[in-house]
Amino acid sequence: MSYEIINVGELPNDGTGDPVRVAFIKINNNFSAVSGTISPSGVNGSIQFKNVVQINANTFSNTLTGSSNFKFISSTNTLNVEGKIVPLSDSGLQIGEPDKRISNLYLTSDALKIGNIEVTEVDNSLNFYIPESDTKPNFNFGNLVVESNISYSNSKFSSTTATTTTDGDNIIILSIPLTDLTTGIFNISSRRFSSVDSQSATIEVHVNNLGTSVSHTVYGTMFVGNVLTTYDVAVNTGNVEIKVSPFYDATINHTIDYKLIK
Repeated sequence: MSYEIINVGELPNDGTGDPVRVAFIKINNNFSAVSGTISPSGVNGSIQFKNVVQINANTFSNTLTGSSNFKFISSTNTLNVEGKIVPLSDSGLQIGEPDKRISNLYLTSDALKIGNIEVTEVDNSLNFYIPESDTKPNFNFGNLVVESNISYSNSKFSSTTATTTTDGDNIIILSIPLTDLTTGIFNISSRRFSSVDSQSATIEVHVNNLGTSVSHTVYGTMFVGNVLTTYDVAVNTGNVEIKVSPFYDATINHTIDYKLIK
C-alpha cells in the first residue's frame, strides 16, 4: 500500500484542501501502512521490523518487496550478530566499498582487499596485487604453513618435499615448467634419516632469453656431520629439473622452499 498524501490546499483556508475528516482518515491509513512494516514493541520500546516470517528452523525472510538500506546507529557503536551472515545468491556478498571501508578492509565476491593490497585465489595460488605506485611491502609470514602457492606480483613462493633412498647421480627432486620462471631461488635442506647428518644450500637458477636452457649457481652450502649430496639443475622436455646426487644408500629427506620470478 502506498502512502496517501494530504492535500493542504494552495493557501490557508482557501477551501481547496482535504476536509479535516478526510485528512485524518489518510493519517490513520498511513499509520496502518507503517504498522504493517515496523512495530514500536521491541525491547525497551525500540522499533522492530515486522513482516518477517520463519521459513524453517534457521531461516527467516522479510515478506516485503523492494529493497532499502539499513542504517544502524548506536550510542555504543556496536552491532551484535549471532549466527552466520550468508548471501542469498551465489554471486557473493560485498562488505564495504573502495571509498567506504570497514576500518581498512573491504570484501568483494572475488577478492579480499586490505588497504591497497588485493588478495585473490587463481588456480590454487594465492595472489597479492599491489598498484605499482605504492611501496612494495615486506611480507613476514612467521610460522605460516603454506600447503599451496603464494604469489606476489610476478613472484610465486612455494615449498615441497622429496625423499631419496639410494645413492646415485642426478635424482630429480623437483620439476617445474620452464614457462613458470625466468629466475628462481631454491633453498634446499637435506637430512639423513636416523642420523645427525644434515645439509643445506641455495641454488639460483636463470633461464636464457629463448627459454630453452638454464644456468645455475649453488652457494651458501652448510652441513652438520657428513656431506650428504651434490646438487645440479638441468632442462628436460620443457621443464627445469632440480637434481641431487646422494652419497649414501639411505633415506634422505629433502625440503625445498623456492621463489619463482616471471
